[in-house]
Amino acid sequence: MTVQIRLSEIDHARREDLGDGAWSIAPDLGYLRLAIVNVVFFGAPGSGDRNWMLIDTGLPTSRSSILAVAEKRFGTNARPAAIILTHGHFDHVGTVLNLANKWDVPVFAHPLERPYLDGTASYPPPDPWVGGGLMAL
Repeated sequence: MTVQIRLSEIDHARREDLGDGAWSIAPDLGYLRLAIVNVVFFGAPGSGDRNWMLIDTGLPTSRSSILAVAEKRFGTNARPAAIILTHGHFDHVGTVLNLANKWDVPVFAHPLERPYLDGTASYPPPDPWVGGGLMAL
């Protein structure tokens, strides 16, 4: 069974800054907080070209931060094997085209997300009464 672990629930003692700009929460899993969203780096630090994956790409202004962490974490010119998108909201896909083209990598997402990613459909309007989050309001 898959379970979601909220970053706020992770014991702070287990998060480690390896000096690459990302917080490591497991030997091969790190995240970078970018304003209102996180991007995730999956792969062993130092693993090199095509031996890691980027999960989500942040806001349109996130490119340089992602590139800097990727280089420090995986090596100079180390490209991911793929970019994985969790969903198509603006804060998760902001630099996907730019990074996918720069790195010449495939982008994967759940098939149900495709219409939102290719622009043939829009997400339903948010319900401000669900979840109690600031973004919904």
